[in-house]
Amino acid sequence: MVTRIRHTSKNSLVVVMFASMCTSSADGQSCRSTSQADVWANTMEETARRYYTSFNDHDLNGLKEFFKSDSELEDKGNGHLIGFDAVIGAHDGVLKALPNIHFNIVKMHRSPSSNTLVVELRAQKDPSKDPDDVIRIADVLEFYDDEPKIKFLRAYD
Repeated sequence: MVTRIRHTSKNSLVVVMFASMCTSSADGQSCRSTSQADVWANTMEETARRYYTSFNDHDLNGLKEFFKSDSELEDKGNGHLIGFDAVIGAHDGVLKALPNIHFNIVKMHRSPSSNTLVVELRAQKDPSKDPDDVIRIADVLEFYDDEPKIKFLRAYD
């Protein structure tokens, strides 16, 4: 929090406070003002919504838009995967194994200072066969500093 004092007249004083969100990492410190943090958090949420829409549409090419060459994925079935081809291969495997899978976003928890979004999901393996067969999942999406692409996706069920 940064506090600035501004004199508006001889007898009055206005205190203006600016909030910033900062995080420290091995690369240094990353800071955003509150308004920048809100814009970034909204961007992360919109990116996540588009990601799950692509997943629900079973659009592997669309899913490719969300990852870069050094993106990572970690889940129970695949372990820790590094690299675009490995991450996309894991998504392709899910789409082939569960061709009717559908994700419903329950809630998103935003942390723009750490470029992270936690997404609570309910996944249905095949809604047409058994709509009550629901898996509760939490995905942790860590984004790159410079663009709304997923750097690290951790999936927990």
